[in-house]
Amino acid sequence: HAHKWRELREKGLSINSTWIDEAGAGESDDLCDLAIRCIEEVKEADILILYCEPGETLKGAWIEVGAALASDIPIIAIGVQEPQRSVFCHHPCWRFDALSVQHALDLLALEYVGEAK
Repeated sequence: HAHKWRELREKGLSINSTWIDEAGAGESDDLCDLAIRCIEEVKEADILILYCEPGETLKGAWIEVGAALASDIPIIAIGVQEPQRSVFCHHPCWRFDALSVQHALDLLALEYVGEAK
């Protein structure tokens, strides 16, 4: 789904995940480096949006979830179903289950506007 995140970045949304620029088969030269970057990038993020469509199995995203939880980064999940989410959804950083990316962005806007008041 890298194209979705690149489109949002092009529209001005701050997305610091470099994997979206090398998501094609064989585009990541060094998977060890990729894993380390995923962790470092999440630690620099304000929030993690975890995205999964029906029938998909999350793989590398779990490294980002672990980094977010360890760094107290809030997580919004979209389309993540049991049993994939397991105990994660009970952690205080697991903030919302959103219906879509736009719903997640709307939830974020409401939360941050509410904090600004």
